[in-house]
Amino acid sequence: MKRPFYTTFLILLTTLFTLSLSAQQDPRAKATLDAMSVKYQKMPAFKAAFASHLVSKGEKIEETLKGEITVKGDKYRLLLEGQEIFNDHKTVWNYIKESNEVTITHYDESDGLNPTEIFSMYKKGYKYLFVEEKVMAGKAHEIIELVPDNKDLSFFKVRLAIDKKSKTLHSWEVFEKTGRRYRYEITNFTTNVEVKDSYFQFNVANYPKVEVIDLR
Repeated sequence: MKRPFYTTFLILLTTLFTLSLSAQQDPRAKATLDAMSVKYQKMPAFKAAFASHLVSKGEKIEETLKGEITVKGDKYRLLLEGQEIFNDHKTVWNYIKESNEVTITHYDESDGLNPTEIFSMYKKGYKYLFVEEKVMAGKAHEIIELVPDNKDLSFFKVRLAIDKKSKTLHSWEVFEKTGRRYRYEITNFTTNVEVKDSYFQFNVANYPKVEVIDLR
């Protein structure tokens, strides 16, 4: 079973990675990241449709999935093709539609990158570097790389593409140590959605005859 946000990714440019490790915090990158973070933190909750692209040359894998994520604070609910993930920042429920089963685990920050942290993760435990300016979808974007200080994490680099004018996030890539690379591109974004906290918790009553596998 693939975990869409807890993933492993391919090294693309060794020289860029080495540069990121040795660089001091980049003032241009910080200014852009701060502006983006402020923009999203003002939103009580939001919903985003996205396309997820998985590439693994070693495994000869190339896949594209479409999904939708709703975020409220440090909680999220992720909808994929045949799969739903609920995370209230204490417990994670992974529901598989085909088998009608849900696996329950404790939330563990060390498992991987939490999508709710994309907009503010740089503030603690990361080095960041402005890489280049690139035109994407007809607009100028700033490409910024984040490298975690914690070498025990499953990923070693995150690359963000941020709209230069609006400071909105266009896409991000996560690179993991096993050689997989995931790219997430936002295709539609809705601000200030109204959702209750219970929306981020799995309710057995809504899934008749579901098999519960509790690993807590």
